[in-house]
Amino acid sequence: MQKEITISELARLMQVSVHQIRYFEEKELLLPAYTDSNQYRKYSIDQILPAVTNSAAPQAGDAGSINKRMYDGG
Repeated sequence: MQKEITISELARLMQVSVHQIRYFEEKELLLPAYTDSNQYRKYSIDQILPAVTNSAAPQAGDAGSINKRMYDGG
C-alpha cells in the first residue's frame, strides 16, 4: 500500500473539498507530511485517521469508514 497520498486523494477519502483540506492546513489542524519538489502536498496515511478522529472533518464519517475507503479504493 502507498505510504503517502496527494491532497486530492486525501480530500476524496475524507469526503471534503481540496479547499477544505487547505483550510485545515491554515488552521494547523492537518499539515502535509512533506511537500515534494513540484510543490505537491503529500500526506502520510498515518495522519488521516487522527485528523478524522480529532473532528477536522466530522462529515467524513468515523475512522472505520475512512479505513474502509482507503482499502476499497473509494
